Amino acid sequence: MGIDPYTPYCTIILKIISILTAEYVNVAIYQQLDCSASGQPKAASVPQKVVSFLPDQCYQYDVKSVKVSVSANKPYMITYNIYSTSDCSLAPLATNYNDGVCAAPYQGVGKWAYFKVGPPQSASSKGSTPPFLYFEKIATTSVCEGISNKTYYNARTMLSIGQCTYNDYSDFVVQGVSGDATSITFANDVSICTGAATMYYGGCNILGPHRIANAFLTATTPTTNEGYVEAVSYTAINLTNLDFGYNLHSKSFGSIVLVPSVGSPVDYKPGYSFIISKDMTFINLPNPFQGLIRVYQDSFDYIKNTSIPFIKTNSFSMPLYPTINQFDIVSVTTDTIQINFTSIGGFNTDGGNVYQVTTQSPGSQTWECLPATVCTLDGLPIGAMVYVTVKVTNFGQSQAKIQQVQLKSIISNLGFDLVPSYKAINISFTLGSIGEGPVTYTADITDLTTSTTRSSTTSTQSYIVFPASSTPTNYTIKTSATNSGTILNYSRNFIWLGDIKLNTTFNPNTVAIKSLTVYNNVSNLANSTSYVAYFYDGDVLVYNVTNKTAYLKIDNLRADTNYNLSSFIVDPLTSRRSNIEYVVFKTYANLSNFEVAVTQRKNETDATKISYTFVMTWLGGSPLLSFAHPSMNYFPGTGGALLNTNVSNIVIGVNIPFPFADNLYYAALTTAQDNIRLDKKVFINYFPFPNITSLDFTTGHDTVNFTWAGINGVPGNITYGLSIFNPLTPQVAPYTFCIALNLGFCNVSGLIPSTDYSFTLTMKSDQFDPVTRSVSVQTIQSPISPCMDLKLGANNTIDCNGFGQCLNGTCLCVNNRVGIYCETPTTDQGGNSGNGTNVDPNPSVPEIIINNKNIFYEFVISQIREVDIEDNTVKMVDLTTLNWTLSNQTSIYNTSFIQSNWIYMTSNNSYFNSVNITFLQFKSTSDSQSQSKIPLTFAGQLFYLDVGSMKYTIDIDGWEFDSRLNTLELITNITQPQRNDGCGELDIDFNNNNIVTNSTEFTSVYVGEDQAVVGKLINRALLDNVPRRISYKVQPYQSTDNNNNQDSDTPKQILSIITLIPNFNYKATLDPQFDLLINSDPEDNCASSSNSWKIIVGAVVGGIGLMAVGAGVTIHQRMQLKKKQYNLKLKKVSMEMNNGN
Repeated sequence: MGIDPYTPYCTIILKIISILTAEYVNVAIYQQLDCSASGQPKAASVPQKVVSFLPDQCYQYDVKSVKVSVSANKPYMITYNIYSTSDCSLAPLATNYNDGVCAAPYQGVGKWAYFKVGPPQSASSKGSTPPFLYFEKIATTSVCEGISNKTYYNARTMLSIGQCTYNDYSDFVVQGVSGDATSITFANDVSICTGAATMYYGGCNILGPHRIANAFLTATTPTTNEGYVEAVSYTAINLTNLDFGYNLHSKSFGSIVLVPSVGSPVDYKPGYSFIISKDMTFINLPNPFQGLIRVYQDSFDYIKNTSIPFIKTNSFSMPLYPTINQFDIVSVTTDTIQINFTSIGGFNTDGGNVYQVTTQSPGSQTWECLPATVCTLDGLPIGAMVYVTVKVTNFGQSQAKIQQVQLKSIISNLGFDLVPSYKAINISFTLGSIGEGPVTYTADITDLTTSTTRSSTTSTQSYIVFPASSTPTNYTIKTSATNSGTILNYSRNFIWLGDIKLNTTFNPNTVAIKSLTVYNNVSNLANSTSYVAYFYDGDVLVYNVTNKTAYLKIDNLRADTNYNLSSFIVDPLTSRRSNIEYVVFKTYANLSNFEVAVTQRKNETDATKISYTFVMTWLGGSPLLSFAHPSMNYFPGTGGALLNTNVSNIVIGVNIPFPFADNLYYAALTTAQDNIRLDKKVFINYFPFPNITSLDFTTGHDTVNFTWAGINGVPGNITYGLSIFNPLTPQVAPYTFCIALNLGFCNVSGLIPSTDYSFTLTMKSDQFDPVTRSVSVQTIQSPISPCMDLKLGANNTIDCNGFGQCLNGTCLCVNNRVGIYCETPTTDQGGNSGNGTNVDPNPSVPEIIINNKNIFYEFVISQIREVDIEDNTVKMVDLTTLNWTLSNQTSIYNTSFIQSNWIYMTSNNSYFNSVNITFLQFKSTSDSQSQSKIPLTFAGQLFYLDVGSMKYTIDIDGWEFDSRLNTLELITNITQPQRNDGCGELDIDFNNNNIVTNSTEFTSVYVGEDQAVVGKLINRALLDNVPRRISYKVQPYQSTDNNNNQDSDTPKQILSIITLIPNFNYKATLDPQFDLLINSDPEDNCASSSNSWKIIVGAVVGGIGLMAVGAGVTIHQRMQLKKKQYNLKLKKVSMEMNNGN
């Protein structure tokens, strides 16, 4: 049962006995072998007896008595006093012992006494077998009966059964005999344990001369029980059913610890021990509190040398005080208030929370209301001030909240304000009091000029908008307001002056970093001298002005911001508002990155002075407005005039006497615009002028090796760069072969034999203009004749295999011979003067199909790739996916030939500026034309184009390389499908007898046999207008084209020609050539030998034969080869070519 929450706390506190916690002197008696002088008891030893004395208390032993005392400071010194009187009077027999060690008791009975200052011995020793006899000695100043804190003074003893051991006060010994739950028997004060035993009882009925009480036999396996807590008030609890597992005749003491669910444990009453019982009440607990209680026994088990485990209770919560946690005014009328409230806390017993609602206005009323519902308080004085109180009561605790509420008055004092707008009048209603609920308004506006009236619809809005005349007019406005049966009327006249017209413009040149100047053209103002102008950015007022200046500067804008300002003006006399104009613009970025570059130059007119030029650069600001640059101070006390310019690259020059010490002079420079200013201070230093002292070179047929030397400049800041350009054309961004800090040499390769070049060495150093030196160089003639076929042997001296003339390094073949060395015989060069060869361009991609007598070849310029030095692709452009424009140009060449050009153009790619591809073909105007070759020159190389054959030129402009070490690859696919009549083999073959090698100027590609395409590829290109060496490699494969053939399963033999282009600066131009050669009447013959299709490839770069073929190479699309047969033939050809080269 809990206690009545209203019981006074003085009644409750009597049930809980507490006392300041003290330390006892504990004496444990051990056998002779279990300890030693000043030592510790053995770990497994069990004392024969433990007695706990409260210091300075007198304990009676018949006619004798014992009292122990302890020194004030550690290490403790214990004094054991034995008196020959029963009340600790007269002089004692005193013996001193050290705390925490064993010592021989004064009787010398062969035992050890272990003294320990600490908690007293517990009334139970868990698991002690056999059990012990427990009893307490009542101090001479205490009593046994009743509940008293003096019980805390009792001495506690645990005595083993059947062992003769030292007693507390004489030469005699004591021996436990037997016991049960209510009594014990032991022989006390006898000689060698042979005397008669005495029985002592539990409780306090018979104390005897030894004042022994609360005696019982301890349990071998004591059973504990957790306590149960029940809150009995907001700060008090009952703790019941707590049991430490022993006979509670011994008034055990312990401490109470509160353990909250969140936070650290805290002592209920620090430093105090409480009498532990099975029914306890505690008061003055904190509120709120949620958690449990731990009970720690104020004792120690010296038998087992272990602490007594605490006992915990169930988790519980202290009930919160009753509180109104929410109190809302739902609605207010002229005489009614609706409220809503909720509460928390309180006990849920005895009816729970009780609520009371009262009003004072000034009379007092009480209302019945429940929480969490809307409660109506009606019949209140109209328009009064009311104080509403909500109170909650529970278990003797109350809490209240008060709100002050003003009841509404009936509507009164109707009026309105007129807010003119553009082509409209806004009527904004006003009331002295707003009444209850919505107010409905009406308005009639009468044009006194035309006597016409416009009426508004009934509105609950506090404003009504009427259209107004664009010209001046007088109006009468009548209005009404209705609320709760009350109707008010109000009217007055109004003079309307007509519309204000605004036209806002601005000059883009006035847009600055944080400002803009606009021009306002305003008409029909009441006062022609002023107006208020507003500029809004969304809902944010950017700027307003109160004058009629036509040009208006808007300041304090944000830099680098897009604005869409709405602009209007208001007439301050009539409150009329103009139309809205919009101003859209973007402010410029803030001034930043202000840099000053200093250049030291010689003074050509005064050798005693050095000229310094300061170039100021910066970012931001408007390029259309002036920048203010106060003239620099170049030494203390010297200044200059203000400079204004709208150029963001300012050059200022000064002449300073020479020589001078470093850091004596400086330049203090400034740039400013729109009240934004940047400053820079640059110190002026002198260094000797840089100079190139030597530039030497040696030449080869395709290389030039340079060495040079230079002096002076800024130490550690000298950069050399060697660039190349064509002496016959203007310099446009020449290509730099070598550039590095402190460089002294450069080896230039990949040039063309017997060709003129110009080179410029540039020496750069901070603070100086670049120093340059240029030289002209001609490479030497190649030791290998470009017209001699080395396959005939190193001693061969016959040009062009005897079937042509060597003209300017090119074979002009005769007798229907083709190839670099006229090594291949044919039956038709060009195919009927070219008139039988037709060209069909694709209008969407750079692709053409050439055909003659039902023989088709397809040319596709498919890809440009940038590769690094490890041949990894870093960038790729699929040319077939770009947007191309195709144009066709036809003209007469040399009166006898038709020249046809098909020009493909594309531009504005992320990797390049433009790519132009021009396909060219010459046809004779007559089948009887005797001239079969057209002489052409490209990059200084003469070559001859067969009439009817095809060549193309490619211009790549503006390609930006990721690295100077990277190169470009241009992919051209030549497709040879099976003939439409079914002739031809589907397999790819290689015939080493037709591979053409050993040419310094050309690379030959020979596709086919009786019907063939011969590619004569020039091993040079114009890179940045400079003739330089390029090379080729070829990759054949076979595919099925599902787009262009009538039969989707028709296989194609494809040869990919990969042009390898070295690094260049801005532009590359290439010029390959192809001939379509057709034997006579191939349509009528389908012999397997004569009409089989072959792809024969050979590539010669710089006189070294190279063969590049691949299985499963992806160029235009991924192909599947017939692997077994192909690999065998490829292996054979590769071995033959390696042996031949």
